[in-house]
Amino acid sequence: MHFDKELIQKVLREYENDANLEVKSVVTSPGCEKGVNYMSVIKRLVVTGTTGAGFDYNKSFISKHLAANEIHQEVFQSQNFFVNEARMYQTVPMLLGKDQEILPDCLFTNVNQIILEDLKPLGFFLEDRVKGLDFDHTKIVLEGLADLHAASFILEHNDAENFNRMKTNFVEAYFPDTDPPGVGKNMNDFPNFIVLCLKVAATSEDDYSKEIAFMEEHQGKIYDLMKELVKPREYSVVCHGDLWINNILFKHEEVKGKTVVSGMRFLDFQVVRFGPLVTDLQGFLHSSVQHEVLVEYYDTFLEIYYMKLRSKLSELRTNAYEKITLDWLKCEMQRSQIYGMMVSLWLAPALLANLEDIPDKSAIAMHTAETTAAVDYWKQRLSPRLLQRIVDKCKYFIK
Repeated sequence: MHFDKELIQKVLREYENDANLEVKSVVTSPGCEKGVNYMSVIKRLVVTGTTGAGFDYNKSFISKHLAANEIHQEVFQSQNFFVNEARMYQTVPMLLGKDQEILPDCLFTNVNQIILEDLKPLGFFLEDRVKGLDFDHTKIVLEGLADLHAASFILEHNDAENFNRMKTNFVEAYFPDTDPPGVGKNMNDFPNFIVLCLKVAATSEDDYSKEIAFMEEHQGKIYDLMKELVKPREYSVVCHGDLWINNILFKHEEVKGKTVVSGMRFLDFQVVRFGPLVTDLQGFLHSSVQHEVLVEYYDTFLEIYYMKLRSKLSELRTNAYEKITLDWLKCEMQRSQIYGMMVSLWLAPALLANLEDIPDKSAIAMHTAETTAAVDYWKQRLSPRLLQRIVDKCKYFIK
């Protein structure tokens, strides 16, 4: 892939506030491991050169491009996903301010390319997707998510005109009101795969008949249910839309001999939407938090999110959001349970697969175009941990 050295030099001169910075070379390498990002081509750019003061310049950045594969673009409608993310980064200064610590800094964006700061040299890494997140990692994510959602409420209250213009820029990528429907249509057939897994996992003590009956009843209905749940209603916000462990980086520090979580950043705003805040909570909690941790601390996690959200909203000195209580949040979570269940089940194969079993982008596009191909693929890779995750989630939700 060719990178425009002149463009990168122009971007870096503005970013570094150095009109005489000279870029001598741009060396590229893969920007993430296989199975981390399914929508874009991600490259790490190592830029070397000379500053205006004559010092050596050597920094790395992350570049994201729209996947060139035509099947991938057609099946995923990936142009919509990419434009969403580009528009989100254009929105960040207005929504979160210049000194925000929720997203990586964006140096450049258009409809074909996004250039971001590289967080790896700053100590940010992905956590183990198979292991999932513990209490401390979950807490810092929920606080960051509350900050993001609160920023949406605050901008809507303080600058309704710009806020309304911003939210209409985002395209519903998964569940649009269009024909043909979006990528999320494949969830309609996904209950068949869950039924298969439950039958394989069945024992003489539990044949999972109740869970199987639930899935069979919802065969062909999931897309419409999910589409309804993401539609804006009272107290909607700018949502990440795809908040799971693969889209969050964490930083750690040693404090008194203990490793603690000291920071996090959200990535991949390709499914950003204006919609109910609980969809972000449902998707994140049920896909990415260790199951036993979630079961034990579910109410505590909602309280952590709620208290951070309320503390931010209190700055507005208005009663416009007085209906947003902890009880309201719990009711909204109860109402949208099927969203959390289906996201957690939908992501389970990608989360728990062995690295060598993760298909490339072209294969994923083919699986998305023909759901039976995806089912056949994963049927041959039903690991014990995948079956256990599906059983745990089905038992948790279907009561």
